[in-house]
Amino acid sequence: MSINVSQKGFSLVEILVVMVIMGIVTMAVMSLFLSTQNQSNTSVEISDIQQNVRIAMNEMVLDIRMAGLLVPFGQTAVANAPATPVEDGNNDCLSGGGDDCFTFRTAAASRLVGRIGNTSDYTVTTSTSGITAVTMANAAMARNFSDNDMVRIIVPADLGQRVDEIFEIDSVVGSVVTLKAVTNADTYLKGEVMVQVDAGSPFPQQISYFRSNNQLLRQVNDGTPTVVADNITAMQLTYLLSDGTSLSTVPTAKLEEVTAVRIALTGQTNTPKGVKTRDLSTEVKIRNQD
Repeated sequence: MSINVSQKGFSLVEILVVMVIMGIVTMAVMSLFLSTQNQSNTSVEISDIQQNVRIAMNEMVLDIRMAGLLVPFGQTAVANAPATPVEDGNNDCLSGGGDDCFTFRTAAASRLVGRIGNTSDYTVTTSTSGITAVTMANAAMARNFSDNDMVRIIVPADLGQRVDEIFEIDSVVGSVVTLKAVTNADTYLKGEVMVQVDAGSPFPQQISYFRSNNQLLRQVNDGTPTVVADNITAMQLTYLLSDGTSLSTVPTAKLEEVTAVRIALTGQTNTPKGVKTRDLSTEVKIRNQD
């Protein structure tokens, strides 16, 4: 007895057609995937450069607001005011004279400040033989400081110091900052100001900003410059004077007239869709100018 078995299958032409269709679909999917990936990468890089520019701007604004804080009479808040602070060839603001650095003075480059005293008749006399407890105006101000911090105490009335000494903090508890034994004792009053500084730092301190190799750098006194933000390709400063005029570069004779600074920063990044730039600008008032 014979059995007829019907065998069916794909022809070569049918297989080739299916392969072509699958190839087209795969290419379309890959094209969509790569396009989406490029868009995602572009968005991330643009977001990063926007963040870099914002970080750079925020740091500059916070510092400029401290310009002139408790600076002695006869010294201006702004020490040097160029239009486009750039590398001076030595990657700092001292070796080349600092002519191309935007530089200003402040008692507290750290931006950590606290006011002494919480009652109208509060006074404290520092000790040369033991620790001295100093009550700050409130606990929040005390928390600006930490154990082993170095601080100065500034007298707002004359913008100077009763003793030209840097004190070391022993401990901070609540609103009380305890200082270690000092070299020269003196009496401090309510309202006098404690500022965190570096050991051996001058009074007042200087903060400088400049741009080098597409980085925004910040330098305190003669210390090593630190990078604030990368991919900053341009920085333009304009200075507003007390008479309402504005200058791109301020001569020494007019530095005391600077009341505000306009900052314009540009960040740039290379994305899969080409070079993208982002600009940010703001105006900062110098609140502590005499």
